[in-house]
Amino acid sequence: MFSIARLYNSACSNATIPIRIYPIMMLIIFHHYKTLTKNNIVSTAPNKHKGDNNYNSIILQKELDKWKTYSDILRKPNIDLFNQMLHLSYKYSSSIGAKGGNYATESLIVSLLLEQYKNIHDFKTEQ
Repeated sequence: MFSIARLYNSACSNATIPIRIYPIMMLIIFHHYKTLTKNNIVSTAPNKHKGDNNYNSIILQKELDKWKTYSDILRKPNIDLFNQMLHLSYKYSSSIGAKGGNYATESLIVSLLLEQYKNIHDFKTEQ
């Protein structure tokens, strides 16, 4: 009787691993980015931080490479927009790198959310 409960608790502990939620969170962030771009709240200018050596991080580059397969399943216009959204994170590469490789996905998601929040805040203050 107790071995079944122990097996059940072991299986439940694996359910708290947040790996499966990352694609869902990224899809929600992408949907909001797409909406903001459509409403001209986000600028679609190329990212000036990408080529700057001070902003390039090995940890960030590895994390963006992980999301490459995710972007490959999108439609062509969405692939370009998704990659553009991901490249917004280059300006936060030092912060993403500071947390280390174990928290790179969380740092990437938070940096994208922060960038969207800043764009919405700037848009509201302009009006």
